[in-house]
Amino acid sequence: MFNLAHRHFVLMIFMFFLVVSCSSDNLSSSDTIETKNVITLVQEETNDYAPVDEIEMMIVETFPVQVNVIAKGYFDDDCTKIDHITEVQSGNTLTLKMITVRQTNKVCKQDIKPFEEIIPLNVAGFYADIYTVNVNNKSAIFELGVDNIIR
Repeated sequence: MFNLAHRHFVLMIFMFFLVVSCSSDNLSSSDTIETKNVITLVQEETNDYAPVDEIEMMIVETFPVQVNVIAKGYFDDDCTKIDHITEVQSGNTLTLKMITVRQTNKVCKQDIKPFEEIIPLNVAGFYADIYTVNVNNKSAIFELGVDNIIR
């Protein structure tokens, strides 16, 4: 029924499972474990503002109206990046702060690195009016022609 090749194949499969099932998962103190170096990126919040060179307003004429601010600037090295952005409204002024973070466990290439961040503003519920937006050290205005309130 089985030829010699089939018998050898079945015997090899049986031996493989026998060897695998008899091996111990527990390591003795004389066993060695191969380890790999794992590099974890260490970052520290710099509490510095991103160096914004210009901002531009982009209004999407939908309803409700969507307003984005495009912030552009340059970092001095390739280790710095934007960590988070805060937005605070006071009257008709929106103040955004772009805070950076810097990787501290790598050699940083001192090279000018441009960035561009599109930031959606929370303008739901705003009335038709002129508003000022401050992003770090730059300012711009935008106008809502109609109330941005869903009724």
